[in-house]
Amino acid sequence: MNIVSFKRLLFYILSFLVVMNLFFWSGLLWEKTDEMMVSKLSFNTSKASEIRSSIAVIDVDILQNNPPDNTSCISCQRELIVNLLKTINAEQQKPEALILDFSFSSDTTLIKDLKTQIEALQQADVKVYASYDIDEYLAAPEDQKEFFTFDIRQAQELYDLLGNRLHTNYTLTYKPEDQRFLIEHESVKYLNNLKIDGSIDSVAIESVIHRVNLDQTDADAKVTYKNKLVPLGNQKTIEAKTYRYIPGKDNALGMFEAHPSNTEDKLDFKKKDFIIVGDLTNDIISAKQNSSVYFPGPYLVAWTLSEELANADQKIIKQYESSLVIISIQTIAFSLFTVLIFALLFKYVKRLQTKPWALALLSILISIGVLALYVLLFISLNKIPLISLTVIGILLASILAWRFAYKFLVTGIAEGSKDLDLFISYSHGDSNWVRENVYEPLKDFKVNGRPLKIFYDVKTIKIGEAFTSKYMWGIVDSKLFVPIISKEYYKKNHCKNEMDLAYKRYVEKLIDIMPIAFSFDFVPEIYQHIIVADISVEKDFIEDIKEKLIEIDNKNQKQKQETT
Repeated sequence: MNIVSFKRLLFYILSFLVVMNLFFWSGLLWEKTDEMMVSKLSFNTSKASEIRSSIAVIDVDILQNNPPDNTSCISCQRELIVNLLKTINAEQQKPEALILDFSFSSDTTLIKDLKTQIEALQQADVKVYASYDIDEYLAAPEDQKEFFTFDIRQAQELYDLLGNRLHTNYTLTYKPEDQRFLIEHESVKYLNNLKIDGSIDSVAIESVIHRVNLDQTDADAKVTYKNKLVPLGNQKTIEAKTYRYIPGKDNALGMFEAHPSNTEDKLDFKKKDFIIVGDLTNDIISAKQNSSVYFPGPYLVAWTLSEELANADQKIIKQYESSLVIISIQTIAFSLFTVLIFALLFKYVKRLQTKPWALALLSILISIGVLALYVLLFISLNKIPLISLTVIGILLASILAWRFAYKFLVTGIAEGSKDLDLFISYSHGDSNWVRENVYEPLKDFKVNGRPLKIFYDVKTIKIGEAFTSKYMWGIVDSKLFVPIISKEYYKKNHCKNEMDLAYKRYVEKLIDIMPIAFSFDFVPEIYQHIIVADISVEKDFIEDIKEKLIEIDNKNQKQKQETT
């Protein structure tokens, strides 16, 4: 019998895939569970929420420097930024990177002056970055989202000089369970671009922070999508790194005034590698859950940069692995591992072969234990794997393995534990005779000094237990099968099933059979070739059974010794 047929395997594989897909697309259970796990494991509470000392924020109030009757004076804003860049250029010691947390429109006002100051900084080996406005693109209807349309509204000449187009598009969320604000940002945003031939391409707009970090480590690295979380630290901590820019009058150089919470009176560019320039008053980002709670955008950039530049052991938050490819591979791998563990236990722990529920439970526990080690490995790399879908895969795999083992046991070809010496099979109409003439004479018999283990349904099967599976598994675990064949025996379904199952195992040399018949005429024709004790002519059948039990036990002991 080919139990492991292609058709049967295909059924279990398809069942697994269908159920897992239902869980995946519905988001049932696993998404919320993953969110809770990330929330609990992600924060490194041993690390204080300190901003890196090499970062400074310069507050430039764009609108305050406009004429009162014009809140969108482009020349006023450009003059202010040009003055700021000129002031930084005049410093003897300059930062490694200057991040301008505002975008530039296509207006050409003072564009040459801006380029002159940026080129001067670049010649002094200062990396200059500016935010590229993609808010209008994101707000547009889907059929109007096209990169070129929005790009012509930007200062293309200026962004080409900078060598990049970078976004500062962040989302601020509040986690009440941790009482923390989280900054969520994508390492790269993909904007649709309509090509001349009518096809749609995409343009990668990297996060400013992502690019700054890559320029510090590997500027040639390829753009990769990552959805990252960054904790928003204490407001006073960032204020202690904040300066306000006071522009000079009549084109004179300006000055940097320390925030009241800042103990450093002067902005020392020798100590600051990364300068973030933005408008703390007007550039504010509201929390997604509550628009009345907001934080300055440049502060979000500062916290994100601080966390991005930190070494693995210095990071405040561990990132979660959101790649669907990794989650899928991880789920399939642990599901297959669960099935493998179940199969190994089934093969080598024979005492549990007839207890597939116990095998399923053990395989789950072992797989979960290995999964825990896997999670610890990820955490040591400062990441958190999303495992809820994987846990569901483990549970489903164990259920299917249990079902498979159940079907396998019903066939009766499993090796079995051989934990029972004797299985007594009889029709309940003969129960009194069986009890007095078979069970009672054998119950106190000892095989080589040990008590006899008998499967006798009155004593073995409890009220409410599954009768069919219990007697089938009892036969699988028995060494000797003794059917009491009466006129009614083979007409009873359960008796017929017991005899047929035992005979299959007898053919496979997995069990011995010693039938006892009230008359040889009652023995089914297909079993008449087996030696039968006809009690009408043979009175010492109990002694024959005892001798057979001793013979089987001696044989098993010898096999164990040879194996040892």
